[in-house]
Amino acid sequence: MDKPQPTEIKVLAELARLRLEDQTAARIAGQLERILDWFRSLDAIDTAGVEPSPYAVVLRNVTRPDEPATATDDLPHGQDILNCGPEQTKDCYLVPPVLGS
Repeated sequence: MDKPQPTEIKVLAELARLRLEDQTAARIAGQLERILDWFRSLDAIDTAGVEPSPYAVVLRNVTRPDEPATATDDLPHGQDILNCGPEQTKDCYLVPPVLGS
């Protein structure tokens, strides 16, 4: 692959509707060359036994196990909390049916 030239950088800048001075284009060409050299150095790494992965890091689930809540879990209970709802029957909230009658 050829080294990026300042003239190519200026063409790309014009396509992006940017105006670059010659010195800036030359500086960017040098920076781009160093970046491309770094990527070329990755070609030397032996990746024959490495499985492809869609993720850069190993993902793991950090949530707690799904367990049913009990009446004593962090929620106040009793008549005080039942009075917050619109309707109640015995010690439960009364809600309209959502899956039919």
